[in-house]
Amino acid sequence: MMISPSYKEKELVIMRALMRLLARGQTLAEIKTSDIAQEAGVGKGTLYNYFAAKEDIFARTVIYSIDTLLHGIWERMDRESSFRGKCYAVLFSIHEMMANEHSDLNLILFNLGSREAKQLLGGEISLIWRYLSAIREKVLQLAQTGADEGLFPPYTDEEYTYSAFASALMGFVHARCRMDLPTDGALRTAMGNAYTLLLKALN
Repeated sequence: MMISPSYKEKELVIMRALMRLLARGQTLAEIKTSDIAQEAGVGKGTLYNYFAAKEDIFARTVIYSIDTLLHGIWERMDRESSFRGKCYAVLFSIHEMMANEHSDLNLILFNLGSREAKQLLGGEISLIWRYLSAIREKVLQLAQTGADEGLFPPYTDEEYTYSAFASALMGFVHARCRMDLPTDGALRTAMGNAYTLLLKALN
């Protein structure tokens, strides 16, 4: 399921420099290519050896952030053997991302409106679809794990199954958003509710 683009070391240095600027409170509109080059410790000419324009840096940094997040979640899932363990691994990963306001993806989402996202990611749309396809494949594999454990029948409708997982996840996200400072107990309850909702939807 490896669909990641490959990155050269200098590309990573430049993209991480952009993320550091965002973490300091600068917006995408304010950041200039010269700012990124200075933060990365490279010449402006070097920057253009790897990226066509400022928008290209932004777009590929979004892809890099999505890639990093997804592979972190998948690795955590793969360390668990049970359906429940894998589901909780996903939920805990989402909680960690939401708790860290300076996480790469949070910074990107905060700075990127829907119109800007469409403009910036237009050239990467095929890769975005590949990520969505990989997520769907992972969800169906997870559903098969639960069926193999006898928690619910094997799925017959892929779209319904995918929607059930998405609904449970969004339910958890909404519950997590209502927590100012989530306690362990509140977090366990929100995760338990999402898991229970998922089991009911799949039975």
